[in-house]
Amino acid sequence: FIYQQLINPSFFQRLFRQYPEENVVIEINNTLATQPILDISVEDLKLITDQIPIDVYSVYQLNFIEFYAVYLNNCVKNYKITDLQFSELLHLQNIFNLDPSITKKIHTEIVGKLYRQEYDKAIKSKKITPEDKFRIEEIRYNLRLSEFESNKIKYEAKIALLKPYFRELLNCETISPVDEEELNSILKNLELKLPDDISSEIIRRKKYWTWKFGQINKVAIFHNLQKDEFCYFETQSKWYEFLVRSNYDKIDRWNLNFDIPIINSEFKPRNVLDLKLPDYGKLYLTNKRIVFVGSLNHNLKFEQIQSIGIYSNGVEIIKWKGRNIFIQISEDSEKFAVYISRMYKSANQRML
Repeated sequence: FIYQQLINPSFFQRLFRQYPEENVVIEINNTLATQPILDISVEDLKLITDQIPIDVYSVYQLNFIEFYAVYLNNCVKNYKITDLQFSELLHLQNIFNLDPSITKKIHTEIVGKLYRQEYDKAIKSKKITPEDKFRIEEIRYNLRLSEFESNKIKYEAKIALLKPYFRELLNCETISPVDEEELNSILKNLELKLPDDISSEIIRRKKYWTWKFGQINKVAIFHNLQKDEFCYFETQSKWYEFLVRSNYDKIDRWNLNFDIPIINSEFKPRNVLDLKLPDYGKLYLTNKRIVFVGSLNHNLKFEQIQSIGIYSNGVEIIKWKGRNIFIQISEDSEKFAVYISRMYKSANQRML
């Protein structure tokens, strides 16, 4: 605290023998600048505040908060609050009549900023060494930062550090085993659990990689197949046929020769009259065609398909000729679409 000169009273203040209100705050500052903090009593400050007829602690609360924050900043310059300094801070809280919740907030903001700076340095390489862990814990203890607050700061720092990495990772439509191994290594080194929203997207992209590049197992079914024909996907579904040539422009359609992207949109017909009533039954995907077994049976060869529209609740089949189809699937519509693409490409390679 730096000693300051008092303000001279104005003409009217001298005339009415009024003491300048600002001088009360200045006098308290000067008391802090000239006396040991623990020697200043509530009574000492009362002698100063009684010079004006207002509740100084309410009207000038921000000034007292600033006094407290200034001294706390001075205490933490060496990243340590000594026992004496801690006692002085508690004393200031008492004589300034500050609510403990206010001083706790100030303490957390000031020391938390220092703690965050040091923790950011410790994890900048996306890992933290045992030596850095010990040093960071020592800083936390010396700054008298609670474990709850320090854990919160560490979590926020880790997420901030990895935010560009997560963004780059989720910009890709698939996460390979190599990508997953790198991710798990980073998470282990930082002792971090993924946020639920990021975790769900990563799981989805891992599945997507498996669907696109992993081995597709054959499914045994009770349905007659052709020679050299095998089933690779089976599920319950609804088979819709469009009564008119569909033209739903809200979603991209994809040629089967290209990669199938991740889609979140749900299929909703503009007019229910555009569709025939659905047929319920079993859907099969083989290496040669799409087979539907319901009240009526349907067979759709890959060469009949112009493109597909992928939705969260199913797949729209755009045919070169005839009525287009929407196959509603309760789950794994993306898997079904990717498998169609893989079967189509595989069939074309066999024909070459």
